[in-house]
Amino acid sequence: MKLRTMTFLYVAVALLAGISCSKEQPAAVQGDFVTKTLDLGFEASEPASKTYLVNNAHVNWSTNGVDKIVYVFDTEGNRYDFTSTATTSSATRSFSCDTWPASAEVKMVLWSGKTSANEKSVLNGWTLSGESLAVKTAQGPNMSNSFDATVGIAVMKPGDAMMRSVLGYLRYRINTFPGGSSAAIKSVTVSADEDMAGKISIDYSGAEPVASIVSDGVKSITANTRFANKNGYTYEPGYVYVGMLPGTYHNVKLTITAFAADPDSKDAATIEPFTIGLNKDLTIVRGQYTDVASALPNVKPETGSADTWPSDASTLDYGLQPGEARTALYDTEELADYGVTSAAENRTINKPVISNCVTYGGPGLGFYGNRMVCEKVSSWSTDYPNVIPANCYMSFRINRPGSVKFYGAPWGGMVPTFYLAVVKTVNGGTSASIVQTVTPSEVADASVKDNRTDSNVYSDGWAKYWNTLTVSAEDIAGIDEPATVYLYHSNATVHYWPLVWISSESNPVNPASRMKFLLASDSTCRTNSQSEYPRAGWGQYLAQELGNNADVMNLAVGGRSTKSFITNGHWAGLLSSCNSGDVVVIQFGHNDAVSSTEKHTALDGSSTEEYQGVVVGNFQPNLRRMVNDVLAKGGIPILSTSTSTRNFDSSGHVVRNIPGYIQATRDVASEMNIPLIDINELTCQWLESLGKEGSEPYFVTNKLDPSVTDNSHLTHEGAQVVARMVADGIKALGLWQ
Repeated sequence: MKLRTMTFLYVAVALLAGISCSKEQPAAVQGDFVTKTLDLGFEASEPASKTYLVNNAHVNWSTNGVDKIVYVFDTEGNRYDFTSTATTSSATRSFSCDTWPASAEVKMVLWSGKTSANEKSVLNGWTLSGESLAVKTAQGPNMSNSFDATVGIAVMKPGDAMMRSVLGYLRYRINTFPGGSSAAIKSVTVSADEDMAGKISIDYSGAEPVASIVSDGVKSITANTRFANKNGYTYEPGYVYVGMLPGTYHNVKLTITAFAADPDSKDAATIEPFTIGLNKDLTIVRGQYTDVASALPNVKPETGSADTWPSDASTLDYGLQPGEARTALYDTEELADYGVTSAAENRTINKPVISNCVTYGGPGLGFYGNRMVCEKVSSWSTDYPNVIPANCYMSFRINRPGSVKFYGAPWGGMVPTFYLAVVKTVNGGTSASIVQTVTPSEVADASVKDNRTDSNVYSDGWAKYWNTLTVSAEDIAGIDEPATVYLYHSNATVHYWPLVWISSESNPVNPASRMKFLLASDSTCRTNSQSEYPRAGWGQYLAQELGNNADVMNLAVGGRSTKSFITNGHWAGLLSSCNSGDVVVIQFGHNDAVSSTEKHTALDGSSTEEYQGVVVGNFQPNLRRMVNDVLAKGGIPILSTSTSTRNFDSSGHVVRNIPGYIQATRDVASEMNIPLIDINELTCQWLESLGKEGSEPYFVTNKLDPSVTDNSHLTHEGAQVVARMVADGIKALGLWQ
């Protein structure tokens, strides 16, 4: 995520022409030579061929050595080394060779992550083969990003616009050890009935490169969590990507070696390895990743028996404790994979689509951004007539009993009947039944705009329109595997907001299952000590204003800009705490606008100042980087404009502060299709309504020196008001109830 819901925008940096070239000139080639240059990039699928080998965010060339060389074969099968002297990461890069025969033509380009001395590939016709082409069998703990940099292989031939990945990727997420800061798992071995690794050949005679294992095939791949003794942790939590050949794998199992305690050394103790199996085939698609689960358990899950329930990480209820709930928020990127968006021309669902563990059974459904619009059931499954619909339903899988809660607003005020049906397998036999129906006494008419507004839907005043249907323990007693639940209705067209599942029995512990709110900001947000009274940051009141035991991690630091928040390590620290489904609120601008070299960022993109090989001196690219980093972790980024300062002009109107940075934040949110909470506008309106004197109690007006005024920082009263604004914005987005 991702939340995969957001639209990715890849920002190309300036092309760097390569002027150096190492060459491997075949003895058979004679005649004139010329300097030949190729401009190369990677296909824009997500992830593309090298996305997760570089920085977990962008499709680009990095600055490492293997990213400065590609291998070009001519029509005779001769290989030439094309190199670049680029010094920064870039989306597209120029590679040159000054000994290219003037009469030769390009037939194939290969990027293999190998140095020239180690690259042994040969081209025969349209097939690449050789000792250096291989899918790795084991990835060591010292590899960058828990991923061996040589498992990425990409090719291009005349007519291709970009380098094409040969492999696909299996993705899973490693939790943080409960109560600790390091990874919960040391390694994972993936196994299947088919060969998963070995030496390969690549046939690119058709429209797509097709790879196959030709020798040394093995049926398992082990990936170790990366060990990096820095930034206060040892083994890194987060996503791990395993390179695999595209195709379908059967009987897939994951053998997990988890730590016995928060690891503090490379040889930290582990528990006995345990194995979990996937309940369906695993399909790997070229150039893309496939999620095996949101997160892997760090303790052995319960297994099915007479007194326990099944456990499957792909179910909607996985990881929930008794009484805990999970909201199946619409994942717009997943839906876009099926060609479904909220745009009028693409919102119709013509076949079942899956988003955040829920299947929406089209046709008869449409996606409207914050809700699904579903027609009444008109046809039935041939296996279970009048019980399981053929379309116009929402379904999901569960390990244990519980209740589904939903806001269903029918169009035109018609009163529907809602049905909850379950398909279950007990002792090898599969059956289906309707377990509960409800006909509401009162409904919210979706033809009335107020009944379609998120801020109303999730408010106390609209609670009466929510419905709850239950799957009891008796309904699914003795199930061999997770049951599938179907929700549908009759008599009307109904608008459905995201479904909420509430667990009624204990599930295996998933440490990352509870959504957190993480705050990245400056002193206007940070938590202040008692010695700093009366000053406060709005972040220290957000949990109170969200209510319902919201888990807020206020990581705001005083005096920070987007640049200094990154360069001082605060951003890396936040990302280490961010798990899939967590919300990250990003609010900067005040310190980006100051003249200090440490803090200032440019609005016009003119800065070339780098930190760890990435330019950090520009405000908008820093925001884009933060957004993409959160998305790569599976989190939900929210951009917020900065709070207004309490400055009034002679006419009594608020003076708009840092307008360039405020507008830039709005522009990035719009450009990347990221939620925005416009706190600057809200606080400006609030101050205008109070006036200069009326607003005084909400801002710090004296520091240690009473003669010095401070109209930038909030008092506890002011912080609470702004926190309420942020909380209302989060609730209006449907991210908290």
